[in-house]
Amino acid sequence: MSTNLEFWPAELTSDLPESPILIMQKAAAELGVATQGAVEAIVQLDSNTTENEGLIAYDFYINAKALNYRHLLFWVQVNPILLYPVQIHVHGVEYEVSTSEQLTYWVKSVTTSTETVRMIKALLVQSRSL
Repeated sequence: MSTNLEFWPAELTSDLPESPILIMQKAAAELGVATQGAVEAIVQLDSNTTENEGLIAYDFYINAKALNYRHLLFWVQVNPILLYPVQIHVHGVEYEVSTSEQLTYWVKSVTTSTETVRMIKALLVQSRSL
């Protein structure tokens, strides 16, 4: 089979941006490593995604298994055709970012915020006490 493309442009699979779900999954994986699994982050497709005017929604949860506790930290809406811009929802406020770099910066600002760090520490102490 020839590698020359007749019907599709050669650049079809080059210079792809990082997807919002991948950025969120990377942040989630780091929390599990940092807390040795005592507190984790879970990224999942929102079950109401079909009601969001053609947008896909992903939720970012903080999860403490030992406490049977889960908290929605933020969620994003993505147009599956355009990918960016992405709408980010946190504490009832909506933000919009236009690139994967901006989304990475924004996710880091949420995960390193004073409120998030305080919550993770509280969950970690309680989880380790059980």
